[in-house]
Amino acid sequence: MPSPGALRQRLMVLLWLALAGASAAAASPAATPVEYHIAAGPLAPALQQWARQSGVSLVFDARELADLRTPGTQGPQEPAAALKALVAGRPVNILRTPSGGYVLRRHAMAAAAPAVVAPAPPPRPQRPAQVDLAPIHVTGSRLPRTSVQTTLPVTVIEREDILRSGYGTLFDLLRHLPGMNGHPPLSTSRGGDSLYLPVGAAATTSLDGMGPRATLFLVNGRRLPRYPMVSLEEGGLTDLGGIPLSFVERIELVRGGASAIYGADAMSGVVNIILRDQADGPEATLQTGVSGRGDGDQHRVQAATGGGRDNGDRWFAGLDLHRLRHVAGDRRSWHADSELYPIGLILANGDYYPASECHAPLQKDEDGCWYDSVRPRSLQPASDTVAGYLRYRHERGEGRYAYVEARASHNRQRFELGPTAVALDFNRNALLNVVLQEGGEVQPRVRASEGDLTVGIGRDQRGRSWEAGLSAQRSQVDLRTGGAVRSERLLEAALALDFLPGFSTLPPGLADELFPTIRNRGRTTQLQGWWGVQRELMDLPGGKAQLATGLDLRQERWTSLPDPLLGKGELALGLPLEQRRLSRPSSAAYAEVGLPLASTLRLDLAARLDRDDGDSAFSPRAGLRWSPSPHWSFLLASGRGFRAPSL
Repeated sequence: MPSPGALRQRLMVLLWLALAGASAAAASPAATPVEYHIAAGPLAPALQQWARQSGVSLVFDARELADLRTPGTQGPQEPAAALKALVAGRPVNILRTPSGGYVLRRHAMAAAAPAVVAPAPPPRPQRPAQVDLAPIHVTGSRLPRTSVQTTLPVTVIEREDILRSGYGTLFDLLRHLPGMNGHPPLSTSRGGDSLYLPVGAAATTSLDGMGPRATLFLVNGRRLPRYPMVSLEEGGLTDLGGIPLSFVERIELVRGGASAIYGADAMSGVVNIILRDQADGPEATLQTGVSGRGDGDQHRVQAATGGGRDNGDRWFAGLDLHRLRHVAGDRRSWHADSELYPIGLILANGDYYPASECHAPLQKDEDGCWYDSVRPRSLQPASDTVAGYLRYRHERGEGRYAYVEARASHNRQRFELGPTAVALDFNRNALLNVVLQEGGEVQPRVRASEGDLTVGIGRDQRGRSWEAGLSAQRSQVDLRTGGAVRSERLLEAALALDFLPGFSTLPPGLADELFPTIRNRGRTTQLQGWWGVQRELMDLPGGKAQLATGLDLRQERWTSLPDPLLGKGELALGLPLEQRRLSRPSSAAYAEVGLPLASTLRLDLAARLDRDDGDSAFSPRAGLRWSPSPHWSFLLASGRGFRAPSL
């Protein structure tokens, strides 16, 4: 097996050869003929076969073409000639995009002239203006191409699929995909050192059981900021609760390591959430639902508008309101612990004295007093979310464009964890198991806000394009938890027999000392800048070779402000936490080459060099895709990835 240094050297040599070949190759004015085998039948499936066999991007609305048929086409032809043959005599216009792809639009048939009156000669129809469309990108590559041309497995979930799915949130949609693991808010809140001292309430997913930090989440190709509350069990999380499905145009899911393309954390895959950039006028939706048990109500109001201008500008604005009702843990009989917890005094010789103050939710029988620590925990948190999104893209002519995006969300959650259960050890002579019902239910209340502002410019031309942009993101969480317990003060009261939980009542005035409400705060900010270029190189037997290069810059800042009682280590079942203010700069350079060696064979080479706060990581990748037929593709890929430490 070659060493990492040898692998790196080979990849860099191949990239250099591709660049060198580009300068020496002469551009051919004619496209390479392709052997087509497309049978007669419905037009829409025939166009899909043409796109697969040509390796050229094609955009059309299948609903517009549903009643049209084609005679098909056979034999070696140039892609443009084969496309014209498929739609010959049909009411379809073919438009060429600057990136070399095609757009098909159906036009209305001309009305028949009256037979009695000789019509005047109709005016000469104008040639349709060329539509300036951006190159089609998928997440598995930096090169413009379709999902059937990548050498990574890519699943694309279109907006129509999202609407048909019936899911109410992005988290619910993703966690039901094959190979996806869901991490709901109640699960991530228990990722700290204590069940009763939560670490926020983020909703996230992960691929292939490798954990949330091995799956990279992007919005419009940009990294989402980390959730400010860090889970000891899962590490840094990415919260999906602030992105409503009503804003989503499509979701691109890459399975497999993609660190050579997107850098750190893309170990098991990438989820790229593409937001809408246009709407056909105002639209509004009201959704409501309830469980079969009459609880867990969900209510959602969505409103959006958008459109386009004559110069090609397009815009979208949306607002989403979502409410989720609380579901208590005792609403389902199956939500219970398999083993009950004995409450009372247990001596070193094994003698057990049940607690005399054994009230619900404690369970009393002839053998003692027992506690089910699972049943009081919420099954579903109460949640209220408001989110807004705005995007405007301005076309400046000759392929130049500029755009601005703004997205913000605010979420409030409330859930219950039951009263705190602790064990007081009296010098190893006796153990007192208590449930501190006097402090009430542990009720975390989470307020989370997220904002994202992005500006970018670029240009799309035939055979080449570039884009540069800046993005500022901020995520903030305020967590208030009632029902916490001061351990030292509780032990002092028990030793002095002022308050013996389970055997005596709480004296007046002691509750405020024993059961404080704590407040933890966290904030993350992320600044991103990027510049990327894609261009076509020399002709190869399967088409044009492609090259993508670019730079990524990122600055992350994390601030953690735990409650002073946590900092002093005074809370039961909680590790001491310190205030932290950390930052880390990151930079990266990448290059990717796509080589269509034949009409059915494609080779991709990629390399990325990342530098995170002084540490460097090199991520190479090579992938091969062989498509012997329109229905079969075989992928072979190998690469190396890395996961940067959390702040």
